[in-house]
Amino acid sequence: MVEKYKFYTRLFFGAMWVLLCYGFVRDEFIPALAGLQPFANLLCDIVFLFLGIVTLRSRRDIFMVVSFLFIALISKYLNHQGMSEWLNGMREYIGLLFTIPFIRYMMARDDYAERFTRSMDRQFLIFLYIQAVCLVWQVIRYGAGDEGGGSMGYGHSGIVSTLIYVISFYLITKHWNEEETYIENLKANRQYIFLLLPTFLNETKISFVYLLAYFVLLMKIDRKIVLRFLLAVPLFLLAFVVLGWVYLTVSEQKAERLLSEKFYTDYFIGEDIYDLANLSMLVDQGDIETDNIWVVDLPRLGRFVFLPEAMQASGGGMMLGAGVGQFKGNNYFSKSAFSRKYAWLLNGSTPLTFAWLVQLGIVGMIWFFVDVLTAMFTPNRAPLARNLRLYLLMVLGLILIYQDQFRLVYYCAIIFYIYLEGLQPEYRKLNSES
Repeated sequence: MVEKYKFYTRLFFGAMWVLLCYGFVRDEFIPALAGLQPFANLLCDIVFLFLGIVTLRSRRDIFMVVSFLFIALISKYLNHQGMSEWLNGMREYIGLLFTIPFIRYMMARDDYAERFTRSMDRQFLIFLYIQAVCLVWQVIRYGAGDEGGGSMGYGHSGIVSTLIYVISFYLITKHWNEEETYIENLKANRQYIFLLLPTFLNETKISFVYLLAYFVLLMKIDRKIVLRFLLAVPLFLLAFVVLGWVYLTVSEQKAERLLSEKFYTDYFIGEDIYDLANLSMLVDQGDIETDNIWVVDLPRLGRFVFLPEAMQASGGGMMLGAGVGQFKGNNYFSKSAFSRKYAWLLNGSTPLTFAWLVQLGIVGMIWFFVDVLTAMFTPNRAPLARNLRLYLLMVLGLILIYQDQFRLVYYCAIIFYIYLEGLQPEYRKLNSES
């Protein structure tokens, strides 16, 4: 008979690695896998759902699951959603609902916690090396662009960069020796820093923000941090010049363009958002044909201009949204009436805040903050716990306006494990002693 620990972890790690590597294998070696991806995603969702349900023990986790179901069901009723559409839409939230219970269960058991922690940390390091290989492959073959999604494949450039920085920062803080100097620690943990370099082989501009915060938040947080930062400025400038040169070289972009205010205004808001929206509507209605995907991908922050008017057409309005599943469909289920009507607004790169407000409104957004912050602020006595938490808060803030990866179950599995670092055996003992 298979030991329960082995059974659970083989399912968990197997499903996680399938999702993490499916895209690269599909894009580079077996294109026929594209047709099977929806089925593979569904099987992995079922695995994470099963693991979350059978390990659901904590009162906090039970409350979060029950309260979310209550909110989603009210929104379903107000928007007259069919059961199949609702259940398909609920798949986007499996990671948020059910990876925390599984990780907490593994950490809570003395006979599982040490093995699970050791295994996760080892696989995190393997993940970083895999991304380095995949990103180098992709930049050589395609150049720097959306193809540079690492092992997740095309379109995941922002997600892979975020994961690389978060995992690297977690690992380096865990191996940081407070008795050694800042420079000595950087030298001792140089492999984690070296594995950041591939993030500059795609066009993910947010990597520069992640990089600056990475080195600043490795400093001891006390009254002297400002002085330490000022002393380290020359080192930071040197790193930015070198990495900026790498980025500009591989992406074939001009520094003047990236440093201009107009570039970022167009990127996030749009020079004339109303003209862009009208053009996107014409393309969506078939009045204009184009192969330019950016025509139907409105600027991230510019979308919020049209959100209040769009939500008036939903049953839940701004408070409870248009119901789950507005960003799904096309595979086994047809899109909802709302998502078909507002396809010009929903298609493309959607920030996390936008996605939550569309589907579950302000109430859903509040639920999300309670879920992630109560997990992130789990008591943690690790030496650099405060530094790690600040870094995670910074990443969360950027995701809210830039990306939407909390809709991906494998991202939740990774990020919540790091959020719950305080439950690891060595830190749990410190928590009980304090």
